[in-house]
Amino acid sequence: VQGVTAAPLMLESQKFAKGRRALVTLGYALRHDGSMDDILVARLRTTLSLAAADPSAMVVVTGGVERNGQTEASAMAQWLIEHGVREDRVVEDNYAKNTVENALYSAQILAALRVDVVTVVSSARHVRRGQVLLEVACSMRGPPHVEFDSVCCLDEGDASLDDVARVSQEELLHIYRDALRVYGLWMFRSPPLLEH
Repeated sequence: VQGVTAAPLMLESQKFAKGRRALVTLGYALRHDGSMDDILVARLRTTLSLAAADPSAMVVVTGGVERNGQTEASAMAQWLIEHGVREDRVVEDNYAKNTVENALYSAQILAALRVDVVTVVSSARHVRRGQVLLEVACSMRGPPHVEFDSVCCLDEGDASLDDVARVSQEELLHIYRDALRVYGLWMFRSPPLLEH
């Protein structure tokens, strides 16, 4: 947790893969009609740029909340393919209902892909939690000896990285609580913790 929260947020990847690399893009709730919110489209634009810079990288899209007959992951995969990412590079996780499950299901996919480097893509206010949870999940389920980094995109209302650079106490609470959930300690679903 400390390593991820102490690292600066990045708009570009600092890892240049020597070996198999995967980009893991975390989903965001679809609108009621099944269309994507601008927050999710921003994550996909960032993913598209990273995928173009590393044409051998696999792309894992994760999000299983369904709206109007499609999941976040299926909408994300379709968008990426329509924008030029080869279909054989995109792997969908259509089961995850939250960030904890994003990490658990993605870790299984990454183990099957046998990757060496993972870049987590999400919004600036979400990417640190996503990276910590994925690191925890991979430490338990594989793949072993993976290097991680993350790339964020700014949400509407975030003028710059400076606006979101500092880790708030609330964000830290969510990171620790959800990391314990990834470890299997679901007792942290008690009402007082869920309210925070």
